[in-house]
Amino acid sequence: MIAMLRQCLRRRGALLATGAALIVAGYLSDLLVPAALWYRLDAVEVADFRQGEEMQVTAQREILRPFDGSYQVVIWPADGRLPVCRGSDALAYSRLAVGRITQPLDWWAANQRPPCLPEMPPGRYRMETCVSVHMTALLLRWLPDRRTCVWSNVFEVKP
Repeated sequence: MIAMLRQCLRRRGALLATGAALIVAGYLSDLLVPAALWYRLDAVEVADFRQGEEMQVTAQREILRPFDGSYQVVIWPADGRLPVCRGSDALAYSRLAVGRITQPLDWWAANQRPPCLPEMPPGRYRMETCVSVHMTALLLRWLPDRRTCVWSNVFEVKP
């Protein structure tokens, strides 16, 4: 009976040590497997525009290897109150998207809730763009998604 109790305690200790090692590995994985291994978003710029005009977004980005991912774009007043609108989508990223791109907001922030334009009132704003790399490779499935975020410049919607 005592031998069985010792064996049980050894197993319990091994399980606790394994659990602790997995928690530490999860924290270290952010350092060892960052989103930048797949995707780099260096800058997002939004030009000032007049209310009702099309908003143009210019980004400097690089896809280093194909991956399944998602993104979220949120436009905030420059003073940081509640967000004005947001858009997001899930997609397969490919190596074809490299360098500087300029696209309208409807392309950059799909599925907007509520629609950003033309309802955005005159004022100063900032845009946050976050890209998540979904860990779908067989050896990486135990890792949480990797995420990288970039804030745009402060831009102005003019009357």
